[in-house]
Amino acid sequence: GAGQNGSGACLALQAAGSGDGEASSHVHANRLRLLQVMLVSLRRRRPAVTDEVRVQLLAGIAPALREGVAHPYKQVHEESAKTIVAALLAGVDKHESLVSLRAWVEQRAKELGPLLLAASAESSVTMASQGLVYAFIHGLLGRRLMGLALESVEFLLAAASAEDHELRALAILSLGCLGQSHQRGWEPMALARTLAGLCNVPEAASAAQRARHLEAAAGLVCAGAMRHYFVLRSVEQGEGLKLCREALISLLQERRVEVRSAGQAALVPILGLDGLEACRAQVRSFATLGPGDSVDRAVHGLGAMLLAAGSLGVPQWLGGVVEALARVGQRAEAKKEVEHIVQAFLKQQQESRDLWKRCQARLTASQMDLLRSRQGTLSYYA
Repeated sequence: GAGQNGSGACLALQAAGSGDGEASSHVHANRLRLLQVMLVSLRRRRPAVTDEVRVQLLAGIAPALREGVAHPYKQVHEESAKTIVAALLAGVDKHESLVSLRAWVEQRAKELGPLLLAASAESSVTMASQGLVYAFIHGLLGRRLMGLALESVEFLLAAASAEDHELRALAILSLGCLGQSHQRGWEPMALARTLAGLCNVPEAASAAQRARHLEAAAGLVCAGAMRHYFVLRSVEQGEGLKLCREALISLLQERRVEVRSAGQAALVPILGLDGLEACRAQVRSFATLGPGDSVDRAVHGLGAMLLAAGSLGVPQWLGGVVEALARVGQRAEAKKEVEHIVQAFLKQQQESRDLWKRCQARLTASQMDLLRSRQGTLSYYA
């Protein structure tokens, strides 16, 4: 009876994934949901349900799941993705059927990533990518597939920079889940190098794709570094954390302002965790400009320090940031950006009466004057 149940599930799913037009997408999706319930029930260890039964079922449905994840109907490829995740958790992790399915997911991600750079929003590549991204989302939400998702991160970043807006939204959601996942199987330095390497963009990417890639990468590097902060800080005198910080600082010199802003936002929580002397040294590093140096690094780096200071309740090094930012703001090309950063800081401080009083008390009169002089003219939309 067990073998017949396994083969029956196989035939039903193959009919669901055939796309012959006779059944609606709701029928396909409902069959897949029933399979998910069956797979969840198989995870419970019972005398009547042997590993042989699990293996027969998985071997029967795996080929149809691979087809279903690329189905043109959204309901079907999402339910296929959920079923793939349920199959990978069926309780026979080391069996060839599951090893093969997991390897297929990884290989499929490697194949689709480069193709997404040239894929249109209506292409089969985009459709197949949506299904695969759904698999990572549901796996990560269940605290599963964390290692596999990080190994496939280039695919997720390619999806986050794709032409299709729906695929981009799904990929950004999956990257948010990935950033919060605990990567137990990675050595700290290997993890740090992987995170820092995400700020490298494929050469074939267009200008718009490059900007989307770097924006998504900045958020992931920040989340990953904060999630593993103590691990990265504890090895090799904090070299892992330094790699992540330098990767984000490199984004401050990008041509697109949205990328620079993403790098600045990602730096804020990381810089805020440094000690007093480290923060003062970082302020001096950002403020030091040679004759031919780009002012963008200084503006956005000091802007990140200013916003970090605002969230820390006005630390001792805030005055140095204000003075350095005022000096940088004297350059014509930096004036507007500095005004925008100062306006954001003052708005943050003035949201609370106690916080604003503390800010006024801890800054000198000359430093408060510098803030007001660099505030510029507030607009109605500020």
